[in-house]
Amino acid sequence: HPRIRRSSQHIARRTTAMPLPARHRRGRRRFGATGAVAALAAAASNWGGRGGHRAWLRLNHSAGLRPKPLAPHQVAGGAARAAGSSAEGLGPVAEGSLPSDGASSALPRSVLRLAAVALGLTGGQKLRSARALSTDEKQVTALFEKITPGVVSISKEPPQAALGESSDRAASSMTGSGFVWDKDCVVTNFHVLQGTEAPFVTFVTKDKDGKDRRTTLDSVVIGIDPASDVAVLRVGAKSVESGQPLPPGLMVPLLRATSANLLVGQNVFAFGNPFGLEHSLSRGIISGVSRKMEGAGGRPINGVIQTDASINPGNSGGPLMNSDGKVIGINTAILTGSGTFAGVGLAIPIDTVAKNVESILAKGFVRRSILGIMFAPDVMSEELQLNGIMVMKVVPGGPAETAGVLSMRGGRLGDVVVSMDGKRVTSTDDVFGVLEKRNPGDVVKMTVQRPSKEADSDKYDEVELTLKLGAATLPA
Repeated sequence: HPRIRRSSQHIARRTTAMPLPARHRRGRRRFGATGAVAALAAAASNWGGRGGHRAWLRLNHSAGLRPKPLAPHQVAGGAARAAGSSAEGLGPVAEGSLPSDGASSALPRSVLRLAAVALGLTGGQKLRSARALSTDEKQVTALFEKITPGVVSISKEPPQAALGESSDRAASSMTGSGFVWDKDCVVTNFHVLQGTEAPFVTFVTKDKDGKDRRTTLDSVVIGIDPASDVAVLRVGAKSVESGQPLPPGLMVPLLRATSANLLVGQNVFAFGNPFGLEHSLSRGIISGVSRKMEGAGGRPINGVIQTDASINPGNSGGPLMNSDGKVIGINTAILTGSGTFAGVGLAIPIDTVAKNVESILAKGFVRRSILGIMFAPDVMSEELQLNGIMVMKVVPGGPAETAGVLSMRGGRLGDVVVSMDGKRVTSTDDVFGVLEKRNPGDVVKMTVQRPSKEADSDKYDEVELTLKLGAATLPA
């Protein structure tokens, strides 16, 4: 840099009369790193302390650094004995690259390091990395290297890059992300599939030379659950029943944690392919837990994770990881007014995902507990100032009708559900929250308030009912 060169020239001119070894004189004439270091060492040793201090400060300032001025007793003792370093954290100088004469050896190694870093190479050897990775950065980069083999991209058509076209065109064909669940299957969001039954799955791995290698395989959808926005794909298969042998080492299943004990503030890492940019990583924290998000059919997804880790189109279906490298959720949605990330990302908790994926793998569908009740809109119950949610209809022969639940009839209000399993319910979300924790066939206690039989009475009778939950299935 011109400023550094002028500074080193100035130092060299002030020390031209000093006896130096031949290699240092040659270096000084060239204003190479060794000559500048020798000149600075001579200045620090022979300018009566303050001159060397000024030269030291000047070279720092030329390099864009702002060191702390030395104390008077340090200057009086010569800048060569000054404590502290203006180049702290820049890393060690390559061994054998610094002059070994008496003048330079008296200079603090921090000053030698500064000059070597500022002027480039010393003694023909490359300087080590100017800034070493911090412990935190090493952990994040190690996490990226560990997780990316298990993250895939999902597309409706074979990526053009696999056909020899540009990577830009390949990116435009991607619809989302996914991650390896086991030796055969990949999990993603249901909405990523966009109606296709045979998406293509692309893996990005490293070859023996360390270069990216893409492997695109057929897959088939073996099960979906729109209510929780989950889909399971079998990789290398043309049909649900049959598959093809996969390349060895291609399927790298990711470890899974539990989402039951997540804390606001803990670090999370979102993996995926935002806007088709393969194998991207964004970092953030958990901003909230126990959020709710509407799934298919209006059924809410409970326990949703809120994060400020950047999630954009293309990230959907990718894993949200904790610092231990374990999946805690699936990146699913963002809250935004522009269509791009605005600081609020949502991920389905892995506990919900695991429960439904295992059901799909075992049966091909997800069995959900149902009551056989159609509730009135929450706003209607609020307008009528009811203590719970009102029953509009009951499914003939369903669990509710069997248990004696009454719906609206003949202009009279139906039963008002006020509690389930001893828990107060005030909205349909509360009811679905209870059902998510129960399995078909379980028995639940329900408390309803029933309008009095007297036509002119505004009183409600409280009735305790026992229901055996039914099952609803959604085949693949």
